Amino acid sequence: FGDPILSDAIAPLRRQVERLADEVAAQRLLVGDMSSAVRVRRRDTPVSEILSRLDESCQQHPAARGRRLAIESADGGPTVTTDPALVSRVLTNMVVNGLEASNGGDRVSVTWSRHEAGNLRFAVHNPTAMDPVTATRVFQRGYSTKEGTGRGLGCYAMKLFGEEMLGGKVEFTSTAEHGTEF
Repeated sequence: FGDPILSDAIAPLRRQVERLADEVAAQRLLVGDMSSAVRVRRRDTPVSEILSRLDESCQQHPAARGRRLAIESADGGPTVTTDPALVSRVLTNMVVNGLEASNGGDRVSVTWSRHEAGNLRFAVHNPTAMDPVTATRVFQRGYSTKEGTGRGLGCYAMKLFGEEMLGGKVEFTSTAEHGTEF
């Protein structure tokens, strides 16, 4: 569009439409429609953009009610070559799971750091420990501690997108003393 005011007004709508299309493709993959496989679209992405997307999608999530979500700032932080939509999907699942596992007033935090060989490490921490059965089954497709249909894909998706599609590592620790960190 030639009009800069119109272009500025359309940009947020365009981002939302792109996110919705990414979400539909990801859901199709998760429910077994492999013909609609998600395409990995890597680009140089500032960590601040990834965390901003995460903040935008999680602060207003129903699971955030009564809980505190603290996302570390990355202003002036590094840039990583990745698919920001898939990274956001992985991190959003981690945050929502952390919020749902937490009690009212609890704090769920998101941090990042440089890791081995210059790679980035994102961590999502909540103060609640997983029970041993959940810890052994957490990445199993269809396993959920929540009631209702459409559950049990979040952690499975984290592994699928984070490891198989992006080439990262998705793991967790969970103890009564320190809570759970993905």
